[in-house]
Amino acid sequence: MIAIRRRASRLVGLTLCFGFAGLSAPAYAAVPASEVLGPAGAAAQGLTAYGGHVVWSQFDRAVGRWRLLQYFAGKVSRLAVGSRRVPFDADAGPDATGKPNLVYSRCAVEPSAPSGVNPAPDWNAAHRCRLYTVSLAPGGREHPVAGLQLARTESATTPTMWHGALAFALHRTRAHFAQVVLRHGSRLRTLVGGRRPTCRHVAQCRPSAISGGVDQMDLGPRGLVLLWRASGGDVGGTGTEWQLRQDLLTPTRSSLLDRGEISGTCGYALPTSPNALDHGAAWLQFSILDCDMPDTAELLQATTTAHGKRSTRHTTLDGFPLTLAIDGNSAYWIRDQAPGDNRPHDAQDCIDTPTQCDLMRTALNP
Repeated sequence: MIAIRRRASRLVGLTLCFGFAGLSAPAYAAVPASEVLGPAGAAAQGLTAYGGHVVWSQFDRAVGRWRLLQYFAGKVSRLAVGSRRVPFDADAGPDATGKPNLVYSRCAVEPSAPSGVNPAPDWNAAHRCRLYTVSLAPGGREHPVAGLQLARTESATTPTMWHGALAFALHRTRAHFAQVVLRHGSRLRTLVGGRRPTCRHVAQCRPSAISGGVDQMDLGPRGLVLLWRASGGDVGGTGTEWQLRQDLLTPTRSSLLDRGEISGTCGYALPTSPNALDHGAAWLQFSILDCDMPDTAELLQATTTAHGKRSTRHTTLDGFPLTLAIDGNSAYWIRDQAPGDNRPHDAQDCIDTPTQCDLMRTALNP
């Protein structure tokens, strides 16, 4: 069984709302020029990038399973990694020597696939998941992450790496909530994570009725950015809430960047595609507040100064982004052109209409 040194933390209750928490007035950037790198086929899930290597999960319609593809130096190739039933929870980053690697999980019992606006499978529902890594250099082969011993009742998912450090979500059988764990060398400790719903009645507290866990994470030079999904209990709306949080890996520096919920058929706000940057964080923010209005999707970048002041920049990309990854000054994203103005964009669009999705690159202003 994995042994973790706990870190004291205190989560502050917040009023549910759309938009941002604790941010100054946003700045709006002009639409930057973008280039089409090629057709993305059925790729609409889990884009990640490091060192010019861009990796995503692509749906193979012939076998009904997901595979990992890589774009590098103008060419697309398939990684030497077996397929799986759901999109990979893969993250590209530098290993301890600085070389580009990919880390992801494999599960004996997979979660259900994402649907609608949900950005990821519910990894809390997976069982007996173990972590694997593969070099992104030519000839890379899959192998288990070394030195991580888990009990049969424990699972590790949504991993992310940065120069030898590894963060992942740890799930225990029959537990309501996942733990966010950071491993650096042989040392393990828990991080703050996100909201843990509470309930007034015993029936509301069944594991199937209340949960909290990680959808996506990214570890970078200044800390961890994670997307946490909380369901059931005292969560409002339709019973699901997302929190985008940044943890600077110090005892008191976890902060809420964004939050969202699904409040009905035509009402939701959802952060997704978290990216940890040198001086802050970036993510996509989807929203639709009215059935008669189209979905919107913006790239948000939050920067924190040495004095703790945070500012945000909103950027509208040239098309509708479904998933995004930032590598240096480049944003890579999947552009969805399929839906009409009044039909919600969702994770299945590039599967249903694979010829109408593109892999894009946009140069970001410093």
